Amino acid sequence: MRRIRFPTIADVFDAYPDLDSILQVKPSEAEPVPFLERALRDGRTDDAVEFCAFLLPRREAIWWVCRCLFERDGGLTGEERSAWGAAVAWVRNADDRRRRAAFDLASSGDPGRSVTWLLWAVVWSGGPMDPTMAHPVPAPPDLCGKALRTALGIARDTIDRADARSAFSRLCVRLALEVAGGEGDVGTEAGAFLRARGETATAD
Repeated sequence: MRRIRFPTIADVFDAYPDLDSILQVKPSEAEPVPFLERALRDGRTDDAVEFCAFLLPRREAIWWVCRCLFERDGGLTGEERSAWGAAVAWVRNADDRRRRAAFDLASSGDPGRSVTWLLWAVVWSGGPMDPTMAHPVPAPPDLCGKALRTALGIARDTIDRADARSAFSRLCVRLALEVAGGEGDVGTEAGAFLRARGETATAD
């Protein structure tokens, strides 16, 4: 698909060597899209969700998790909307000001909430790990994906019923395929999504 930058599953592992120790998916020469489609058909989507956090480009991956949290059963709580909106604002316009706004919210956020890790993914999508440091240290390339993996893991684990957890995992894989197949700029796509639902994003 248009936005997937890795021809095979093995290429994802080559880009992020630590994945061997944290993912159940194993490197292979299989193409990612047929793998995800097969996971949906077979009902084995939990492992596929974690893999998707590293498959998409970082901005698109953050938008994907924004969609997952918005469209999950129950949606966003009032307390979560500000953090979610800050992440979407960065997707729409990925500049340093919005990344710093995400850092400020993440630093004071509850680490037990998915949206806090969504914000850390924005912070670690590029630039320094901590923009307030006198000598900033660049974020490792896999840290954004790890934060997204944590965000979705928290979202799934807070769902009580097993069938609802499975439904959430299926939703995430379907949305990953949808985002991967999108055309044009993902920020424009995010803006159209907000307008269609009467939503706003913080810092817009």
